[in-house]
Amino acid sequence: MKQGGIVTDLMIHWAMNTMNLLVARSITKEERRAIVEEWVSILKKSGFDDQSLGYLVLGVHLFFGSVLGFALVFSALDVYYLWFVLMMLLVILLTVYFNGCILVKIEQEFLGKAWKGDVHHFFSLFGFDLSSKQILSFFTTRMYMLVAWIAIRAWYGF
Repeated sequence: MKQGGIVTDLMIHWAMNTMNLLVARSITKEERRAIVEEWVSILKKSGFDDQSLGYLVLGVHLFFGSVLGFALVFSALDVYYLWFVLMMLLVILLTVYFNGCILVKIEQEFLGKAWKGDVHHFFSLFGFDLSSKQILSFFTTRMYMLVAWIAIRAWYGF
């Protein structure tokens, strides 16, 4: 990897401070609920109906998740790659901090409590009905595979 200089040092410092804050304090169910309700009220001001807002949040969720995943798999090993790694680390930490993906919780507000997120929706298209535990297992497995891929790429330099 190339040396990033001051920008990379600042980025690493910011990421470490963020991780320390996330790990040092857990969030209560009431605090998580307040955050979701705040985002829902902001989105409702747009004037769209609930279902449209739910699918809009889903689209944003899928777009950024896909871009981040593809960038981690296919981008060159440079300072931008380090940004992508830190963003993925932040996604993982926020998922742990919020006890699940906050975007899925916002999607549930618009699409109903039966909504279990993009992974469940994808598998339900093929007739599979995954439980919340299976979805969490799928997310965890996907993250382990991504972390292994990042380590292999960094170690062998490709």
